[in-house]
Amino acid sequence: MRSTRRRKLTGEIRSVKVGRNRRILPAWVDEYVRRVTSDVDAEGWAA
Repeated sequence: MRSTRRRKLTGEIRSVKVGRNRRILPAWVDEYVRRVTSDVDAEGWAA
């Protein structure tokens, strides 16, 4: 299974259904990236 689909199914990233397709808004991608990078920063990892 592709990683984006897995993240969508597990609720890690939000999506909306438009017709027969699912869309992930750019703002939701930004939210996901902020959340992931803040978790990494909290653990003391450096990029």
